[in-house]
Amino acid sequence: MGSRQSVFIILGLAVFIGGIVFLSRAIEPPRQTEVEVLDNSVFQR
Repeated sequence: MGSRQSVFIILGLAVFIGGIVFLSRAIEPPRQTEVEVLDNSVFQR
């Protein structure tokens, strides 16, 4: 039974880490758009 608990814990951590990576990737595009807006303002000058 202990081996099954360890497997569930490992799978839970894998899903948790995967969710964090997915959220970090989902949050990055707005930063890229902010950089593009700054580049456009500098380009207009």
